[in-house]
Amino acid sequence: MAAATATTGMVSFITGAASGLGKGTLLHLLRNGARGVYCYDMQPFPVDSVNDKNKFMYRQGDVRDEQSTQDALEECFKKFGRIDNVINCAGVSVAFRIFNFRRDKPHSLKDFQQVIDINVTGTFNVVRLACPFIFKNDPNKDGQRGVIINTSATAGFDGQIGQAAYSASAGAINSMTLPLARDLGSSGIRVMTIAVGYFNTPLISYLPENIQEFLRLSTLCPRRLGEPEDYAKLVQAIIENAYLNGSIIRLDGGMRALV
Repeated sequence: MAAATATTGMVSFITGAASGLGKGTLLHLLRNGARGVYCYDMQPFPVDSVNDKNKFMYRQGDVRDEQSTQDALEECFKKFGRIDNVINCAGVSVAFRIFNFRRDKPHSLKDFQQVIDINVTGTFNVVRLACPFIFKNDPNKDGQRGVIINTSATAGFDGQIGQAAYSASAGAINSMTLPLARDLGSSGIRVMTIAVGYFNTPLISYLPENIQEFLRLSTLCPRRLGEPEDYAKLVQAIIENAYLNGSIIRLDGGMRALV
């Protein structure tokens, strides 16, 4: 049995939790005493990966959809009686230069809009709709009611060739962090962002193996891609540390992208 931690007895609403970082976080929190975890994702969740079904619920839906997101939050609250933290992991990426001169083809505007819409608008939509549910919690001794953790990428600081759309979305999420924290601080809700480097998730699986090997070797220490468990441990640390607020934490093994 896991020792009691700040996550013991808490309820987490996690977007993009059917795979990758979100799924890793969901399973980690369950192993560390969560009272309930809720997966909200466009993809179906592999239910067999959860041992205690009473502490778990999922709904397929789109973070950009106001009604679907509202329904999911209400379902989570009804099932578990509270929502303590929201972890936004839903996101997509594309890799394309602003103009491919060999093909005489510009970057797809539709692809750019989709990345911004899912990553930025979707994150904002979940945050704005989740606030009232977290506010229902009684404040603790520090006057805190819960925490929202958003996910961006180090591409928001040093984006690579072909990452204009992804970098723009990451930068937008980074830029929202402080104003969201300022908006919600008086209500006892903290806001943090984790800017991830290159992780062993479906989002990076489309890259050729030689590129993935290059990324592994470019990481300072440890020389590997990040694993969802690395992200999940930082999520738990943010939940546990009441003095973390309004900041962006890079989680990238010291990698700094070079052109």
